[in-house]
This record gives sequence, C-alpha cells and structure tokens, in this order.
Amino acid sequence: MGNLKSLLQPLSITLKRIRLNHKRERQTGLTGEERNIELFRQDSILYDAHDLVEAIGSVIDMRDHYTYGHSIRVGNASQKMAELLGLSSHEIENIHLAGHLHDIGKVALPDSILLKRGKLSLQEFERIEEHPVTGYKILRKLRGFEKISAYVLHHHERYDGKGYPEGLKGSEIPLGSRIIAVADAIDAMLSDRPYRKALTMEETMKEVERQKGKQFDPELATLFLREIDVLAPYFSKDGLESSLQEERNLKYQHRENTKIQPQEHTKRMCRSSQIQTIQREQAHTRQKRTFPA
Repeated sequence: MGNLKSLLQPLSITLKRIRLNHKRERQTGLTGEERNIELFRQDSILYDAHDLVEAIGSVIDMRDHYTYGHSIRVGNASQKMAELLGLSSHEIENIHLAGHLHDIGKVALPDSILLKRGKLSLQEFERIEEHPVTGYKILRKLRGFEKISAYVLHHHERYDGKGYPEGLKGSEIPLGSRIIAVADAIDAMLSDRPYRKALTMEETMKEVERQKGKQFDPELATLFLREIDVLAPYFSKDGLESSLQEERNLKYQHRENTKIQPQEHTKRMCRSSQIQTIQREQAHTRQKRTFPA
C-alpha cells in the first residue's frame, strides 16, 4: 500500500497509551474512586482504537471498496454474534476490533492480485493466503492487541483442520477467530465478486448448514441459522452507512461525557486534598501538645 509505516504510526501511538493504562491497572492499593477513573481511561482508549480502525478502513477503501465494506460488516456481525453468546464486554470489543481488522494484511498485496478480475493463479492464491500472517505481524507489535492479533491470524482456519495458516482444528482455534470465520464467509457469499454473483440468503443458509463441523464451528453455524432474523441486517450493504453513523454518534456522545467527568473528578480530588491537609494539621497540633519542645 504505499507507505505502510506511516499508516501504522498512529496505531503505535495509541497502543503506547494502552500499555501505560495496563501498567496503571496492575497497581495495587487503588481506591474505588481511582479504579473508576482507570476504567474511564480504558473506555476512552477503546474509542481511540475505534477511530484508528475507521482511519485505516478509509485508507483501504481508497484501494478496494469491497474490502473496506466487507471488514466493517464482518466486525459488526462478529460483535453481535459474540453478544448473543453472552461473552464479556471486553471480549466482545476484542472480537469487534479483530473483525474490523481481519483483512488488514491485504495492504501488503499488490493491486495486480488484490483487484484482479477473474481466477487467481496458484502462485497468486498462495500470496493471498499470506494475509492473516501479515496482519498478525502488524498487530502483534501493538501492546494491548495480543488477543486481537491472534484472532486475525487464525480467521481462515477451518473447524476440520483443513484451513490456514497453521491447520488448527476445533477448539484449538480461538473462539474469536471461529466467530470471525463464520461472519467472514457469510458476508463473502452474500457479496458480488468479479468471478461470481452473490448467493441469496437462502442459498447461504444452506451452505452454512452443509459446512457445519467442516468449515464452521457447528455451534456457531447453528447460532447463525437460529438467529438469522437478528443477524441478517448486519450483512446488509444498505445498512453499512447507518451502522457507521451510529458508531460515530456513540463516540461523540462518549466524548461529550468525558468533558464533564474529569472536571467532577478534579473537584473531588481537591476536596480530598483539602481534608487530608486539615487532618495533617490537626495531627501535628496534637503531637505538639503531647510532646512539647
């Protein structure tokens, strides 16, 4: 993609902040109020990460509009599947971000392969298969993205062990990767490509049923088929822009809230400091009375 290093620089800056936040979180002896502030900072950093994902997506969109829209749909659909599974909010966000970034390794592919209309040669397909490893190498350098990079690395593994890059099988494949693999394949089936027309939703459902225990984790395939009414809109091309706008609105609302909370925290800290000063003065006075010079 041109200057890949400049693309990754803002990610590196943000992940330095995440590393600092993790260091703070490990500190012992935090009061309840201090813990709330740390959690608040984590939330702010998470929204910064979403900003970076959107920025990277915009750069990818300049080269390949399909990959950009596909990544957003996969990220959002993966997030919803994770929610339906009842995973923790932190894990849901990891899967959401990994879904958005699952094809980031394609930035290293030449246009002659990425944008080729028609069938790929064996050598070209082998280059395509490198993108999970490339994506992993990009993201693993960013502290705080350990799980996200692993999910990206394994999103083309198959439940039967016939996938790539490592041929993992069943539960050896991280759950986040198994979720993204389902969302990735479904969106690809529902999309027009230069070499074939999109499948209908009915045809896609039949293929998902057929691939239970083969390409897909059978429980996740069953989840998709059972919750089709809930999940189908996440693969809609028409709903892409509204989904983006919803995320922008949430981030704006969050930032408006952050303008208030730090001020309130500062006031509380000032009051706490004043109380501590008074207590020290009182203790000093008592000490002088007990032990006269």
